[in-house]
Amino acid sequence: MKLTIATLFSAIFVATLEFVMMIPVGALIAEETGLGIENAPLLISIYPMFALISALLTAPFSDYFGRKPILIALISGLIISCLLSMLATTPSHILILRAFAGMVAGIIMPNAIAYAGDVSHDSKRASVVTWSLLAIPMASSFGVPFMAWFVEITSWQTGFGFIALLSLLPLGLALGLQPISTGVTQFNARKLYSELFSLWQHTATRWILIIEFLLVLVVYCVVPQLGVWLELNFLMSSIEIGMCFLMAGFGAIFGNLIASHFVRRGARLFPIAFGSGLLMLVTVIATANWLPMAFISTLLFFMMMGDASRYPAVQVMLTEIVPISLRGRLLLMNMIVTNMAMATGGIVSSLLTHQHDQRLVGMELVGYLIVGLSLLIFMALSRLSRRQYYIVSH
Repeated sequence: MKLTIATLFSAIFVATLEFVMMIPVGALIAEETGLGIENAPLLISIYPMFALISALLTAPFSDYFGRKPILIALISGLIISCLLSMLATTPSHILILRAFAGMVAGIIMPNAIAYAGDVSHDSKRASVVTWSLLAIPMASSFGVPFMAWFVEITSWQTGFGFIALLSLLPLGLALGLQPISTGVTQFNARKLYSELFSLWQHTATRWILIIEFLLVLVVYCVVPQLGVWLELNFLMSSIEIGMCFLMAGFGAIFGNLIASHFVRRGARLFPIAFGSGLLMLVTVIATANWLPMAFISTLLFFMMMGDASRYPAVQVMLTEIVPISLRGRLLLMNMIVTNMAMATGGIVSSLLTHQHDQRLVGMELVGYLIVGLSLLIFMALSRLSRRQYYIVSH
């Protein structure tokens, strides 16, 4: 079981690192490729758009072929994406490669979590899922500042090369994973897609997916603008932005561990409500400038603590709610919903913010929007709490 956790953890880690690296160095890449610093958020927002398409296209294959071959193919695609990104010199090249990265790296996590649900029994499932998900805040806390520093002293092209090299570890470990049959013996695309979309017909599943959409939408109204916001409004360098994300990453680790503690003891909705309330409060304080600028790293700590404490419960519920023959498609449907929320958040934040006099204006509007979205989350949690959300637990 430890080897399984190590494999899933490392796969999610490199996939997350490749994505969040764009936050501190996206402005540099946009400037050097001719995309323009004002369009740097596109390097983040284009990724989930194509991850959504990939999840929709590959959903039936996860349950038919099993998670192991899919994970191997996706990690291999991530390596290829990084190597090709080293050669990007024009705006079209880098945008195409960010789209390709979204199609491969963007769906590593749901396939990894589906495998965690397959390989573990009910008593161990929450532990395997939560320990694997710890890779996300770990990549943010240690990987992002390291990559910011590494790119500063070398180049962003070398940064992509380093991630490609690092990805060889999960690829090697994935080759040794135990193949697990999902019970789907015939590939009937029409039937598999019909079962995929019929997941929305179950009331509890629908509410969990709605909650996931709102959770991701809230944080991705902020994330695409964070790098530019810190650079323009706080005059931070790439290394300073990386150090801010180090603090934020520690908050995310702390939030993940708190949530995991409650989830392993049977709690599901409380961690989501706690994290949503904390994220809402701190985001409003940060974006409305209610505290001096010196507190921004502390605010990012609590912001990411709130964000990270929400997801373990959702992912565990998704592995519990359907049998193994549907688990891959449900996790990929969740990824479709997640990436729709990420793309929507990026678009909304771009519409609400703009540059004026070398500053990013409009972040306070983003904060107020998050208050409204958070209230919707609390309403959805209230509805879900009145229902028995389990379909099966095996």
